[in-house]
Amino acid sequence: MAGPVARQLTFEQGFTLVHGACGPNPWLYLTNEKTFAQNFAHQEAALAFCGHSHIPLYAHFVEGQPTTVTTSARCNCPRTVR
Repeated sequence: MAGPVARQLTFEQGFTLVHGACGPNPWLYLTNEKTFAQNFAHQEAALAFCGHSHIPLYAHFVEGQPTTVTTSARCNCPRTVR
């Protein structure tokens, strides 16, 4: 039987892969400045890739505040695999 799956992976090259979000709420949807700020507070690496929201977004800090840029494209991936 396989062991537990890692919730997030941080690599020595300076980036993290996480399905949901960094921090105590791994199922947080990163969709706006508030949720990105919550994620950044727990993110150890300089760069993180989070896939939970199914919406392509890019966020970065500008003068200590998260700024979100939303793309017009949406991921057409199903939320459940059948």
